[in-house]
Amino acid sequence: MAAITLLIRRAKASDAPSIAWVHISSWRAAYASILSESFLASLSLKDRTERWEKAITGDFSRTHIALVDDVLAGFICIGPATEVPEDITGQKPGFIYTLYVHPEYWNRSIGTELIREASSDMLDDYDELFLLVFADNHQGKRFYESRGFSFRNVVLEKEVEPGCLHREELYSKKVGDILIG
Repeated sequence: MAAITLLIRRAKASDAPSIAWVHISSWRAAYASILSESFLASLSLKDRTERWEKAITGDFSRTHIALVDDVLAGFICIGPATEVPEDITGQKPGFIYTLYVHPEYWNRSIGTELIREASSDMLDDYDELFLLVFADNHQGKRFYESRGFSFRNVVLEKEVEPGCLHREELYSKKVGDILIG
């Protein structure tokens, strides 16, 4: 595999269409056996672009993007932990809302670098990062576990697609541990 030129930076509103495309492409590839085909086919680039424009320009979270040879290959969005039971969080809990890499760029350490860069940027804001992974997303769970994230023995049920509950498992890792390994 050829070496890549990777640049990670904060997202701008003008990145929203590319983020939306990576988001949809990643969902369709990673969740084909988890979510219904009709739901995945219904994902709208226009709707996702509008959501990402609001997220990027708002104050609630921060989004970083990974560019490979000037092409948006992945992104991460981190903010305050709002979905985590208070009895298991640290002093300053953060949350990885999304981390997606376009399938063409999987297995090139882009996700790892996005986590590291976003964590470095938010070191003063959070002491531990939490995230949710579909219980049936074995590839995703292996990714996070191999990077030192731990399952916190919390399972939530969420309606991701209309009328269908999906189980999600809570993982976390100390921010300082992310930065050193």
